[in-house]
Amino acid sequence: MNVVRQSGTGVFSMNGRECSLLVACLLAVVIFSVASPHYATPGNAVTVLRNSVELLLIGLGMTLLLAMGGIDVSIGIVMGLAAISIGRILGADGSPFVALVAGPLVGALLG
Repeated sequence: MNVVRQSGTGVFSMNGRECSLLVACLLAVVIFSVASPHYATPGNAVTVLRNSVELLLIGLGMTLLLAMGGIDVSIGIVMGLAAISIGRILGADGSPFVALVAGPLVGALLG
């Protein structure tokens, strides 16, 4: 009787490529932490998270779309047009509330 054991069937299983990317990221964090005393601080972590929240939201949306079996390459254009609409409203001395509503509305209508 032959027993074949499948590797990588768990929820958090990684193949060699994914594992090497994780090791590279952790190595970069260690190197930057040693090189700069201000890198591994809570303030820097908050700054990094604040600056990457847009990419996180876009990534979550794309993950849901890909999990459902679709693919959409227009996300960059839609995000750009939504940002332009917000900028144009604010640049014309418009209300920040109107800009806050108009940006997601443009994104929802186009995407």
